Amino acid sequence: MCMRGRDFGTNDKPVLTNTSWASELLSIAHSLRELVIEPFRQVVNNWFTSNFPQDLEHTRLIWHKCGEFYQLKVQLSPANSLPHYILEGYYRSCALRLSTAADEDEVWSSIQVYFPQPLDEGLVIYPEDAQTRMLPSYMRGDIIVGDEGFDHAFVIKGIMDNSIRQRLNSQVRKRLLKLWQTLEVGDQLQLNDYSITYQFPSFTDNPWQLFPLIDAMVDVSEALLGQHTQISIKNISLAERCEICHQKDLFDSTWAYCYRCNHAS
Repeated sequence: MCMRGRDFGTNDKPVLTNTSWASELLSIAHSLRELVIEPFRQVVNNWFTSNFPQDLEHTRLIWHKCGEFYQLKVQLSPANSLPHYILEGYYRSCALRLSTAADEDEVWSSIQVYFPQPLDEGLVIYPEDAQTRMLPSYMRGDIIVGDEGFDHAFVIKGIMDNSIRQRLNSQVRKRLLKLWQTLEVGDQLQLNDYSITYQFPSFTDNPWQLFPLIDAMVDVSEALLGQHTQISIKNISLAERCEICHQKDLFDSTWAYCYRCNHAS
């Protein structure tokens, strides 16, 4: 007795015939393509299209030109791989690292501004979230500086409370709150003894657009350390742009003064 696609021998064990085996395998492969592979490919394509510019070669060129303009070291992943781009070097008074990348399951961008010298106060500042806000201050263990708006926006921790309160003067608080107001869902901001970091979950195709944010971060650094980066150029008549931030259009050759490098508070 035979059943379709099966041949029973004397031991009554089912055995696939060659024709039946090939037919069933093709059927399974077709079903997998219809139900799994094609939908997955569409999801990947949609994800890639929504997170990356259409012309990655053009994006690579933009990153290269930006790094060249600001005299930053440029690191670009190979053109045939997932993008991972880095600019690093010195910008104004701080070391800077700007990066963006696409991993297998996420995209991200990060700006890290390193202070010229460490604060040595065990300082950590990050935005307060809803869960932290529900706890009473004695349970959170953070430092209260006495500025209601600032204390509401940030969690402040450290080992030298009085020194930190003095360091977080009105100018520093104002500049940190300016950064806090730019945060969107998924963004992260943290300041410690060595640097200030701003991360967000999207790919940066045009790094030029991030420099106003970078400027605001360097402003925080300079306020924390009491720095003033007004500069003078020796050969004023020959100067075309600031030697620090390289912004020709913002350089006043009459007074040898760069407005970008010394923002008004």
